Amino acid sequence: MSQHPSRDAAAEHLRTALAEIDPDGSVDRSEVEGHAITHHPREGVEDDWRVAEGTELEQIVGRLRDR
Repeated sequence: MSQHPSRDAAAEHLRTALAEIDPDGSVDRSEVEGHAITHHPREGVEDDWRVAEGTELEQIVGRLRDR
């Protein structure tokens, strides 16, 4: 994944990670995207997105699943 992923690339990366963490799809994917993908624009780089990974993503999925 590039250092400055586009929104679409970030969403694709997240879908791949979610397939491993939540294979049965028990958590709404669009809701996870809303919590796991954040915009980090800065000078010279407007299309820069951060994707939660590993433990951070597992915690997001766990919180949404437990609601």
